[in-house]
Amino acid sequence: MGRVHIITGGWDTGKTTSLIKHYKDLGEGTADGFASIKTYDDTAGDFLGYTLMRLGTGEHHSLARLKKDFSGNLDGYIEFDRFIFLEGTFVQASKIIEELLEDRMIERIFLDEIGPIELEGFGFHKILVKMLKSDKDIYLVVNEHKLQDVTKKYEIEKYIKM
Repeated sequence: MGRVHIITGGWDTGKTTSLIKHYKDLGEGTADGFASIKTYDDTAGDFLGYTLMRLGTGEHHSLARLKKDFSGNLDGYIEFDRFIFLEGTFVQASKIIEELLEDRMIERIFLDEIGPIELEGFGFHKILVKMLKSDKDIYLVVNEHKLQDVTKKYEIEKYIKM
């Protein structure tokens, strides 16, 4: 297993910003992964949910929307707390991470965020298990309220806290 780095903190403490900064500080072509970016209404400025941004390309895919704003069919979605998560985005990102795990040029993989959905076996759960078995260095974002649960479930005994 490669080294595991965990960026942690409370809600709205800059964890994602820190993840992106760490990614940008690395050599080009040696790292990739995903950051979960908050999205807002362009006109009113209201919080809408999250998009998943691939760090290597800047490509965005819708990840989660507030339940109160969602008007679609619930097939293919994960309902959690006040959010509706799109399962297809997890699947697509997981396939890309599998490719990154096979890419000899990629030394580090970033993933934002591991939390309650993964602890229940959904979201990024399966790909995280594969990531942790790899020889790649892994950078994860975990809210401090779930840090102990995540390290216990995924048997992460040694990690670098950031």
